[in-house]
Amino acid sequence: MMLYQSAFRDWHTKSSVRTKPARVLEGHAGELLYFVPELVPACQHWLVQEANASEPLLVHFLHHYLEFTSRLEHEIVGVALQSIVSRDFEGILPEPMVADAYKLLCDEAYHAQQSNELSRQVMRQTGIDPAYTCTPRFMAIFQGLQAEFPEDDGRLARLFMVVVSETLISKTLQLISRSDRVHKAITEVVKDHAVDEACHNRYFAAVLQQVWPTLTAAEQKRAGRQFPRFIRAFLAPDHDVILDLLCAAGFERSMALQILRESYREEDTLAGMRAAAHSTMSAVTRAGVLGVPEIAAEFRASGLLAANNGEQLTIDQHQMQAIGMTERGR
Repeated sequence: MMLYQSAFRDWHTKSSVRTKPARVLEGHAGELLYFVPELVPACQHWLVQEANASEPLLVHFLHHYLEFTSRLEHEIVGVALQSIVSRDFEGILPEPMVADAYKLLCDEAYHAQQSNELSRQVMRQTGIDPAYTCTPRFMAIFQGLQAEFPEDDGRLARLFMVVVSETLISKTLQLISRSDRVHKAITEVVKDHAVDEACHNRYFAAVLQQVWPTLTAAEQKRAGRQFPRFIRAFLAPDHDVILDLLCAAGFERSMALQILRESYREEDTLAGMRAAAHSTMSAVTRAGVLGVPEIAAEFRASGLLAANNGEQLTIDQHQMQAIGMTERGR
């Protein structure tokens, strides 16, 4: 077992829930946006431009991002942390990790509350309500795993899904937190989240290192082969949701399908995933996950590992530094 070094020693003076003010969306300010257009390839499509639908589409994508964040935090991450504080991993996770899990519970509940509150403010200001109706992909995958492995009751699946979600460094966190084109309250909410996530990244990487060696070979194979699936669930475009959002922005379904098909390319998706998953790949490598040949093969098949030497693309260090997520910043 590794020696655990807590990333939460300064939690009372640095965490968002302990130190940051409420983020209030101010009135319409010039040309400020509700989301970063570079995160929404559909915004650049000629049909969207021709219909002047970029602004409502960006609002819909913001609502989706906030709902995604809120559901992830209280339905997946929060429940995994409750499992830790309830000592479901007693004898595996040391007491200091259990104590830190209480702090993470506070952080994640606050992120969910921030997201919900900001979404309500956006609804009041724009008159645009959240629109998508389908289940987010990460929830559908988790529900499928629960049905597939009922004897596990979702405990390990949820924990490892959280390890992935909390060690990814998404382009959304990077771009919105640094943007001067987006409403300040929105950038500040995302920045608050990003700063907290730097500590969460370290914590869940350590959780993986503690838990992985305690699993049987069968458990490792079953759980480890899901990691690439989890990474794609969080990082690849959710086509069902995007289709809903395009329809909500006023496009007929056939036109929305055309925009979707012509705006999202698999090669772009893979490059983005490999960059955002760099920290996750480091965590699974350190924990020994890739030492299982069947799991390494799944990663190679997914494109997250190079077929020749197992190296991944690295994320731009300036982008990581901008949101306090360099190794030093963590």
